[in-house]
Amino acid sequence: MANNLTYDVIGSYLAPDYLAQAREEFENGQISADTLALYQDKAFNEIVEKQIEEGLEYVTSGELRRNHWGKDFYLGLSGIERVNISEGSVLQSEPVMTDLLRFDGRIAYNPEHPFFHTLTLLSRAVGGRARMKQTIPSPTDLYRTILKMTMSKPEAVYESPDTLIDDIATAYNKTIRQFYHLGCRQIQLDDTVAGRLCNPDYLSRIIASGVDPMVMFDSIIDLINRSLANLPDDLVKSIYISGGNPIVPEWSSELSVDNVMIQMLQRLDVDKFYLPFDIDNLKALEILKYVAPRKQVVLGLVSAHNPMMESPEKVWEAVDYASRFIPRERLSISPMSGFKLRSYISRGLSFNDQWNKIHLLRTICEQA
Repeated sequence: MANNLTYDVIGSYLAPDYLAQAREEFENGQISADTLALYQDKAFNEIVEKQIEEGLEYVTSGELRRNHWGKDFYLGLSGIERVNISEGSVLQSEPVMTDLLRFDGRIAYNPEHPFFHTLTLLSRAVGGRARMKQTIPSPTDLYRTILKMTMSKPEAVYESPDTLIDDIATAYNKTIRQFYHLGCRQIQLDDTVAGRLCNPDYLSRIIASGVDPMVMFDSIIDLINRSLANLPDDLVKSIYISGGNPIVPEWSSELSVDNVMIQMLQRLDVDKFYLPFDIDNLKALEILKYVAPRKQVVLGLVSAHNPMMESPEKVWEAVDYASRFIPRERLSISPMSGFKLRSYISRGLSFNDQWNKIHLLRTICEQA
């Protein structure tokens, strides 16, 4: 058995049933915003306490106040505003969650970003009993969103296309610095771009649209590294890489120039990778041989969307296989994703189920 194996989480949580019901009642005009806020505060504190009870080293806000995992953060930056679509149709393949992005200036740091207030509330609730982690969408996802909505011609919506990557990186870097000032000691970028590029069909569509994949690989790695540049030494820089939908990327350990994941694992200036794997596909773990030295790896091995409990033996089998490539003291185990899905849809997982999953991970580590 392993020694010093630890457990971790991605950071988003399903809301208690009473908050999900309160949000529905608010949307139907049955309760006021003040009443909804009371339920939100109660759920917020409950989730903080649950994380501390389960012994998690880093505690998050649970993303309870977000309507969309990415757009809520983007809309907090300067230069981006919300466009509400209430009628007609929108020609794009992904859910828009009603709100679209519109650019009314260059993207920039906003000292009044609403996530700062949430982190302040988290600091009060934690009260020094744990460290705080802030999860935000990767800057590459914002970049991808802009390229997607303009068919790779950002000049159609952005006044300064030549500085787009500079603007995004600077806005992110300044925002992360303020998170640190407010007490955050781990920043986690939630990235779906690299995971999507592992899909050969998606990569083919990128090439067909006229985009040079090698140029795009360099752009997204540069964007992430610049967003995380020159941050305080005691801030843990981490990235969660998923394939979007499905969550687990199509991992390939084949060494080739078009394997973006190998480049990400070798070139990203992060301290910790959160990587989801199919627990029944051990061969996929061979990608870990490309992780740069001294980096930590969190293996996502437990489903966050299925209440069925995984076999501890299978988890250990995966950990043993992974330890061929990464020293065991640098490995952790976690769910494959956050527990919260779009809005407050639970898809079969209950509020209590998520804590049972975390407790399973804790038990596996304690029995090592």
